[in-house]
Amino acid sequence: MTQTDIDILKGGIYNIKFKLELLSNLYLVEKTLEGTAKSISGNCVSDSDVRRTCTIVINAENTDFIDDDFEIAWLDKLLAPYIGVEHNGTFTYYKLGTFALNTDTSTFDASTNELTLNLLDLMCTGTSARGNQIGTDVIIPVDSNVRNSIISVVSRFMPFKLYDVCEFEDTVPYDLEFSAGVYPYDILDQLMSLYPYYEMYYDVDGIFTVKQVPTGINDPIFLDTNVMDDLIISEGRSGTIGNIKNSTEIWGAELDAMYTATSCISEKTGNMVQYQLVIPYELETIENGSTYSFVPGIVSPTQTYISISGLDEDYRVVDSNGNDLIAGAMVANRSYVVKFVYDSNLESGKFRLQGEQLVHVIVREMNNMPTDEEIAEDKERNDCNDIKYVINPYSPYACDRNGKTIVQGEIRQVLRDGDYAYIYTTQLAYERGAYENYCKARLNTDVELKTVMIPFLDVNKKIKFTSPKTGQVYQYMVKEIDFSPMDFTMTMKLSRFYNAYPWL
Repeated sequence: MTQTDIDILKGGIYNIKFKLELLSNLYLVEKTLEGTAKSISGNCVSDSDVRRTCTIVINAENTDFIDDDFEIAWLDKLLAPYIGVEHNGTFTYYKLGTFALNTDTSTFDASTNELTLNLLDLMCTGTSARGNQIGTDVIIPVDSNVRNSIISVVSRFMPFKLYDVCEFEDTVPYDLEFSAGVYPYDILDQLMSLYPYYEMYYDVDGIFTVKQVPTGINDPIFLDTNVMDDLIISEGRSGTIGNIKNSTEIWGAELDAMYTATSCISEKTGNMVQYQLVIPYELETIENGSTYSFVPGIVSPTQTYISISGLDEDYRVVDSNGNDLIAGAMVANRSYVVKFVYDSNLESGKFRLQGEQLVHVIVREMNNMPTDEEIAEDKERNDCNDIKYVINPYSPYACDRNGKTIVQGEIRQVLRDGDYAYIYTTQLAYERGAYENYCKARLNTDVELKTVMIPFLDVNKKIKFTSPKTGQVYQYMVKEIDFSPMDFTMTMKLSRFYNAYPWL
């Protein structure tokens, strides 16, 4: 964004032209079609993996584009539409995206030189819409590097392979197995569903992108009041009270185990607990990656160890990320699954707690931490041992706001099946529940703002403007944009940004 861009937007009179580039699968421009568009519309939605769509009806001046190449453009070519705006006698062009044709239903009317195109961004080339099914089984092993796994799928199976993928703190928590016939997007989607704070999409230049979802907390304001206030045409506000949730209950996966203990001998010495699992098999060693289910008889402290009957060694229990176990992570008379992980560099092994055999978690937004008695009552009332409390004393949407008890102020959502069935550990369920509350425990997309078209604005950007309705100044995150280039306007759906609201 430059000062020239701002001057163009504030010009008030907009002389528009369109340009359409036909690109090779290496993103090289092969032909350019220029002319006046009869109609064009498009949108960009932050919560959709196929983020950008565009429909164009254009009066073509260069018919060679159609005669020579158009009949095969939908097979292996890309299309990049631009909107051009005149300023001081020259046109400045802005790219609306890099697209593939969704279908081959485009039409050309020779009497009017009219061409109609229905476009989707390049994520469609990994789905059933335009994608190539994979002819072999695919396995992503446990503890694989997430970034490398994503890049491998894109490089091997996606037709357009430019990428910008961030690092992940975690590794793949369990083997991901896919049968022949799966689409590349299905693999990527299952990987991404494990990590709620990340998003994937193809950007405006056709680059496959994975990054953390912006919280806005440390992000700069992309457009401030000195720009936005001059561009506003109208503002609509509608409270979405029904969308506000301050408690999320997740039913995740039912964990399988290679071995099921017939009994668990529990012994406590000081602050340490030893669980000896009685396995109805004669094991000579504990295999790396092997999993065990058992029912402890004593609540686990931070120093918890497991041994297998018939074997001499015992190993410490840690959480699914390899960190020290939290006291009370396992309670008596519930079934849990652990996985043995051997570190060849340290020449030692540990049992990683995967969670209850049926992953079941509740995450609540709270102004204050409940007392031990309230926590015990909460767990008993909901028959759920794994309850996490996210404390934000400034939240007006907490379960205990205005002195209420948890029960009186709670507005719960229950999530299961679909992506949630892939959540195989309690820790991942905690993270997903905290993220869902972050999205829902505040006003959602309650502002619809119509403005002069801002071609370079993208979703998940932070803007600030003075409300023409209330005169108040607030910050917002852009969640959805609908373009109307013919009248050089756009409509944005915005989510109010609260500086005090925590990510977790």
